[in-house]
Amino acid sequence: MADDAGDDKKNWLQWLNDGTSFIAAIIGILIAVQTIRLNNEIDRLNENIEASTLVSDLIGSLTAADIKQDIALLALDNALTSDPDEDEVTRTHRHKKLIAEIAASLLNNRTLSLAEGEDVIARSRQIQEEALTARKILRRLAAEPEGPEYQRIAQEALARYQNNLEVGLESPTARAKITYDDPEDSSPNDVVIEEEAVQGEAAITPQQTLELATTAEAVATIAEEEDSNQIIYMHYDNPELEAGMQALKAELEAQDWFVIENIELVSPQASNCAVTSDIRFFHKQDEDLANTLRDQVVSEPPPDLREAVATVRLIDLSNWSQANLVPKRQLELWVITKGSECRENRSAAKTTS
Repeated sequence: MADDAGDDKKNWLQWLNDGTSFIAAIIGILIAVQTIRLNNEIDRLNENIEASTLVSDLIGSLTAADIKQDIALLALDNALTSDPDEDEVTRTHRHKKLIAEIAASLLNNRTLSLAEGEDVIARSRQIQEEALTARKILRRLAAEPEGPEYQRIAQEALARYQNNLEVGLESPTARAKITYDDPEDSSPNDVVIEEEAVQGEAAITPQQTLELATTAEAVATIAEEEDSNQIIYMHYDNPELEAGMQALKAELEAQDWFVIENIELVSPQASNCAVTSDIRFFHKQDEDLANTLRDQVVSEPPPDLREAVATVRLIDLSNWSQANLVPKRQLELWVITKGSECRENRSAAKTTS
């Protein structure tokens, strides 16, 4: 009997020991799992902190103060909405969404600013380099397989950028309100080259100069992306010519010209109205290109424009003080039917002043 009691006690102790070991093992496993989860959470937090720090470091040199807040909020939202249980694909999509949102903000929400004494050309080039980097990132994200939200964000940002650039775009001389003297005794085939021909340029502020340079460079980049380096801004002075101008635009695009979407209607009452149909160029080496455009416009114009473009004068604006801000191979085409009205309004304005 004593032996049986001893065996029972021994078995009970063995069972207790085994049970304790099992419970300890379970607790150890739970602790290990929790440690792994905690380490993963710490890694995730460190990753978000590092990403936020990187974003903070980058935006300091890339953006103006008005955009920093937006980007900081995007980064903070990305960090706070992360889920420790998300899989690798979900995390990658979340990170790419953040990149798309930041690139979109840099591309479309930038306010052009110029510090006192800052070089306009250097600042314009910096802005365009930043925009080019943002567009490259967005194009890469937009081209990925259909579905992820970041693809939609990238596609919409690129479309908005090009739409804003072209639809509301003014040409360099329209933006600067440039006019030129037109000698009445000159031949329609003359090229106006006198330095005195350019007027009104003194009214351009440094900020307007930066906008002009930045926009012109952006247009050149967009045109290059569409395999064209021949850019035309189109203008007309008579609403009745709208259909003909659209038809001419289509014809020129078929001949590999990049035509700005916004065709500007410039009233003969405007301060920068034109007195004759003309093609304006900003660099001496673009005169041949301007002649080519004139030949194409004059040879077979839409019927509505035939009389207006029977004679087209070339205007050499290379002596304009801001001409170096306009990239080469950018031209302006002005189709004019109310030149006499423009001339009268100019004369009246001079008399009044």
